[in-house]
Amino acid sequence: RVYIYNIDCTDHEVVRGEVQKGETAGKIFDRYGVTAAQIDRIARVCRDTFDLRKIRIGGRYTVLLSGDSTARHLDHFVYEKSITDYVTISLIGDSIAVRQGRKDVRVERLKSTATISSSLWNSIAEAGMPISLAVDLEEIYGWSVDFFGLQTGDNFTVIYEKQYVDTVCIGSGRVWGAVFNHNGKQLYAIPFRQGEKITYWDENGNSLRKLLLKAPLKYSRISSRFSHARLHPVHRVYRPHHGVDYAAPKGTPVYAIADGTVIFKGWGGGGGNTLK
Repeated sequence: RVYIYNIDCTDHEVVRGEVQKGETAGKIFDRYGVTAAQIDRIARVCRDTFDLRKIRIGGRYTVLLSGDSTARHLDHFVYEKSITDYVTISLIGDSIAVRQGRKDVRVERLKSTATISSSLWNSIAEAGMPISLAVDLEEIYGWSVDFFGLQTGDNFTVIYEKQYVDTVCIGSGRVWGAVFNHNGKQLYAIPFRQGEKITYWDENGNSLRKLLLKAPLKYSRISSRFSHARLHPVHRVYRPHHGVDYAAPKGTPVYAIADGTVIFKGWGGGGGNTLK
């Protein structure tokens, strides 16, 4: 027997497709002989489980048909809401059944090493690792490594989960350990479960979550560094610049670098919009 989406499709014709521009669920059902009255019933039955109006262009679907070419009957319609989640609408006799489903995710544990050539993201992509791993490493090492201060030749080794649906990689799972060689230092990350949360520690049992984040945002460059005598870009005189200016696109999220309380929000004179 052959099963897809937990449905025995051995005696069915299987048709796969993608939602086209201007196409609705009703048009797809109509194409396979479902009457207008049945489509109305399907919409009402589905209302509390999945709104058929939410199918999107490019969304993948599968139709399972019974009977011969002269009298085909749509038995099952499966719409993939995401790469893992799907909804099945079954028309058996006079009944209509709707159920949510989730594809099995296969997990493979791997160990990979990469050397920084330009950025963490590029190095991970060049090494064939899931790009989502860059987010995981930035979260783990955010208190120890300034990822915009990486140097060519820095490297890291990471043990991680690679997740698959069928044969397609959908990203990374848990990081089981890592070591980052940065500025001549080896920075270990060892996972430890505390309740429902996984935290990371170095080889001496110190938490990697330090008091301060290395940077409050994902910036493109440092436009002006901390200095006791900086040449002012407008007035062209040397003045103290007791701060660091980060250049980033408008709308970039800014994070608090430590726990605290907001004590001021408003116009800060030369500092512009200010949050303390």
